[in-house]
Amino acid sequence: MSSRPLILYFGSFNPVHAGHIAVAEAALRHFGGEADLWFMLSARNPFKTEAEMWPDERRWALLQAALDGRAAMRACDWELHLPRPSYTVRTLEAVRAREGADRPLFLLMGEDNLPRFTQWRAYETILDWCRVLVYPRASADEPAEAAREAVPQLQASLSAYADRFILLRGVLYPQSSTAIRAQAAAADPVTPIMSATPIMSATPAAAATPAALIGHAPADWAQCLQWRGEKAQALREAARQVKLQTVGREVYLRGLIEYSNICRKNCYYCGIRAGNPAVARYTVTEAEVLAAVENAYRAGFGSIVLQSGERQDRDFIETVERLLKAAMRLSDGRLGITLSLGEQTLETYKRWREAGATRYLLRIETSNPTLYAQLHPADHRFADRLKALEALQAADYQVGSGVMIGLPGQTPEDLAADLAFFRDFGIDMVGMGPYIEHHETPLYARRHEIPTLAERYELSLNMLALLRLIMPTVNMAATTAMASLHPRGREEALRVAANVIMPNITPARYRGDYFLYENKLCICESERDAKDRIEALVQAAGGEIRYFEKGDPQHYFERLAPSDEP
Repeated sequence: MSSRPLILYFGSFNPVHAGHIAVAEAALRHFGGEADLWFMLSARNPFKTEAEMWPDERRWALLQAALDGRAAMRACDWELHLPRPSYTVRTLEAVRAREGADRPLFLLMGEDNLPRFTQWRAYETILDWCRVLVYPRASADEPAEAAREAVPQLQASLSAYADRFILLRGVLYPQSSTAIRAQAAAADPVTPIMSATPIMSATPAAAATPAALIGHAPADWAQCLQWRGEKAQALREAARQVKLQTVGREVYLRGLIEYSNICRKNCYYCGIRAGNPAVARYTVTEAEVLAAVENAYRAGFGSIVLQSGERQDRDFIETVERLLKAAMRLSDGRLGITLSLGEQTLETYKRWREAGATRYLLRIETSNPTLYAQLHPADHRFADRLKALEALQAADYQVGSGVMIGLPGQTPEDLAADLAFFRDFGIDMVGMGPYIEHHETPLYARRHEIPTLAERYELSLNMLALLRLIMPTVNMAATTAMASLHPRGREEALRVAANVIMPNITPARYRGDYFLYENKLCICESERDAKDRIEALVQAAGGEIRYFEKGDPQHYFERLAPSDEP
């Protein structure tokens, strides 16, 4: 845990402007630059009405753009994922849980907040946990360049905490976000307000990047998905910068074991669908599974993924439970385990969670119920998929999902809605990639309706980039399907947005029968070849493999930030 002071600057930043940046710089100067500062974007201030607030996505995009290149400052959207209205004490509790109760915390606030500070929820607890850096605010009677020398007068109820308040000396800013919103009222909703408003002249030139252009609604994202050439490259570079600022260069390994291709489902796009008589069905033995798990653990993999066709019978459920417990024993509980075993009951999810699984991947495939119905027989219900995802959250999994990109009949608006689904549902991990057809599936008859391989590849990269901008702290996988479309597909996915890669560690004699789509890679290579190739492509992408680390998604901990609503 870090011992560096952590300054928390809460606010709606509606929008962020040069005054906010100057205040943050003054706070850092107070510590001689030896501190970290997080801009904590609030979903809604309890003292403000919704009508005053710009959309969350717009304020978040502008804040990220404003902080781009400022090493000591970080944008944090934890409060956007908490119940509304936001309360500082519940966010502080989450920060303490994540950073450690011993890390020195400082709140940064304007002196105009002091008269109503005692109205804040659990303000005594806040003052026990933090000291408060107070920056002066100008009024009609004070010059804009004045600096005060004493802590502002505290009301009687705060007198016992006088030593908890520190005045920052510095510039007073008479301008307000209200005035800036008025100036921007006539601007196009996706105009980079930072460069359009003179008061924001102190913000960096990066404010004009696509991070500030993603707009505030899925309709804007649908336009970005169609960008090509220089626009697409700028979008991906903006995502790369956000990735470096949030999840960093670290890449985590998930050893993939394709446990069985026996499936009770009959999805129209899948090569191992129950109705495909050409599939040679298999189930890896328990001894082989555990040997693969042990080899992965000894090789430095922090996690493994157990994936199979969907079954719900008692034998399957008990076997998976037994495997989980054995994997935990052989790794002394250090190995992260992800399951991808389809729709199950809440009871089954809880059994597997108690046995040692911490993550679960259940792809939504598409968030459009009409399109979903075109991918499945009538007995596959979109509502059941949603119910299963809700059950996974109730069972305390790190919940992963994903979609196929380039499906027959799919529009950019559908894909933008998929991104909104990930955000609104609170998905922690995303594995999405291009749809690749399989000649022994019903959907193959519609292959002439899908984008070209090159178009699907470009769409997939743009989807990854947008998701990293919209949800900066989720885990994202560089999928094998990306490499099936382009030799450097996974490398580029890692460079732009992804931070997880899943080498196939299934025993070699089974791999050719887990044939979900055409041209699937990694069927014949050895474990040594796979490890060498993964290390090389991660290095080429500018990443660094974190051996022996689980790499839990930060978004999961943000989602679980405690709520104390009455």
